[in-house]
Amino acid sequence: MGFHEYWAEIKNLIEQLSQLTDEYWRNYSYFNDWQFWVVFLLFIIPLFILIKYVDRNRIFELFFFGWTIHVLWNYTGMYLENQLYFIHYYYLTPMLPSIFTAVSSSLPVAFILVYQYCTKYNKNFYLWMVGVSIAFSFGLAYVEKMIGFIEMNKGFNYFHLFLIDIAVVLTAYWSTRFLIHIRNKANHD
Repeated sequence: MGFHEYWAEIKNLIEQLSQLTDEYWRNYSYFNDWQFWVVFLLFIIPLFILIKYVDRNRIFELFFFGWTIHVLWNYTGMYLENQLYFIHYYYLTPMLPSIFTAVSSSLPVAFILVYQYCTKYNKNFYLWMVGVSIAFSFGLAYVEKMIGFIEMNKGFNYFHLFLIDIAVVLTAYWSTRFLIHIRNKANHD
């Protein structure tokens, strides 16, 4: 198969997948399904909590930290789903990756609030991060799997989720702390 034939086949399969995903969403993850409303609440409630409790004096720092978690988990989640390691069966809209709900709201908000608490009260962020990662990886993911919201394949398991969570949050933490260091250094010069 040549270059153009490959791309013609890829485009055809992407179009078929898109149509199939839209049809699946309308049949199993639409407004009239209880699963949609659970996903919606898992998306919207953390955002309301964040609006209520975020330290507005540090909003750019906190949101950079959360945005970094969101972006890293989105790319990681899309890879895991494309390779069929980690599948989310219910989602808000077929226009967004199905992992979008968890990594755009619940995870970042939880870690933003933990980061805010630990840096404000001089608590051990690493210890708190591990605790929250355990709660998400072994707690929430377990419940989601038990009620049929997610599937793990090819040997992927809760411990892998935990390790990815730790790697993503540490990257976000160190990136944020690095930018704060640069800002503080620039302010002192």
